Amino acid sequence: MGLADYMLEGIVREHRHRGIAGSVVQIGRQTVQLTVPNMIQLFMSYGLPLDIFRDGVVEIDRQTLQARQRRIRFVNDRTFFCALGASEVHAVDHSDFEGADIIHDMNQPIGESLEGIADLILDGSTLDNVHDPALALMNYNRMLRPGGRVISINAGQPNVQGAYCGTPPEWFLDYYAANDYADCRVYAQLNLPAEKWRFPLDEPQAFFAVDYQWALEHGHVPPPRYDGWAFTIVVAEKGSASTWNRVPTRSRLRTEAEQAQWLAAVTRFSTSKRPSFLTSLQPNIAVPEGFVAAA
Repeated sequence: MGLADYMLEGIVREHRHRGIAGSVVQIGRQTVQLTVPNMIQLFMSYGLPLDIFRDGVVEIDRQTLQARQRRIRFVNDRTFFCALGASEVHAVDHSDFEGADIIHDMNQPIGESLEGIADLILDGSTLDNVHDPALALMNYNRMLRPGGRVISINAGQPNVQGAYCGTPPEWFLDYYAANDYADCRVYAQLNLPAEKWRFPLDEPQAFFAVDYQWALEHGHVPPPRYDGWAFTIVVAEKGSASTWNRVPTRSRLRTEAEQAQWLAAVTRFSTSKRPSFLTSLQPNIAVPEGFVAAA
């Protein structure tokens, strides 16, 4: 699992909105696709301090499979997140593969010892690799403290090479609305068709945000109608009254009470002052119905 440059820049943009601190928990150990010069350039472009480089505590990734296979001296996850302000950086996996320090199969419910351990949950392609994505989603939102945030990227449809399943934007929006999250931003990433998977993705790609006004008028979010590869990117913030275990009901099956609750939550999301996690890039891809260009 790896975090491409656009995801890392998105994390930096989110950090500038509200500083990352406390415990970062990755669902699957992530390869941070930044060399030292790349990371310095990224931090300088956003006016972030470079103390970690002056203090000489930069660690090179020697554990993740992607870094070893590509033989590139990427900084590791601890270096990146601690430079932003995290005090702890952990990874959860079903084995100690790639150096994960919390061993748990996300197809099984977590125990109480893992509840509320994270200020930031980072899912870099877990839900599309497990057999029970709904349980996995509940697990890592149960791991999140009130006030904490989830950032995730997963295959939006199952035709992405290597995806076990696909989780479209509506699937996430309905979950976070049903569980009364304080904020939720959902994006579709569309990649032009590619012959094979390459890291990092160098095919043209475009980013679109769910149009909440369209969603409020229609009561749902349509799937992006697209023949290429699609991913869903989510940034969600847990409130003091948020839950993790409510199962959403699809739009056409909701009761009046469920629909009223969904509308209230999506209205709240639509008034968010959170900046866009991604910046728009549209190479010959039309804006899908129900979405707007990310900006």
